[in-house]
Amino acid sequence: ELLRRRRQDWVAKVVALKSEKFEKMISEGRLKMRKGAVGFLDECFLADGVRVIVIAATASAPEEGVMPAVLEAIGPLRAAAISIAGTAELAGESESESSSSSGRGSNAGG
Repeated sequence: ELLRRRRQDWVAKVVALKSEKFEKMISEGRLKMRKGAVGFLDECFLADGVRVIVIAATASAPEEGVMPAVLEAIGPLRAAAISIAGTAELAGESESESSSSSGRGSNAGG
């Protein structure tokens, strides 16, 4: 029982530290895209008939600021060329039922 509690305490501390560091990285504008992600986006933009959609409804909460940080990291031209889907779109609501739509200006989920 003692070992289990120590393990839970350790995991809780690691998660809290990770969250703190991640939030600081976002607030300081230091979020970086994974290697190859921007190149992949560029390939998609150049392909005929491909629509790039970013799912903003992830494990990150909107108040964490991940979606705006991603848009900042990919730059204004790429950000303007994507659509952002939030929880309403994923739940199957129509665009008229949802308060969000495509494009950076709507920033549906983030």
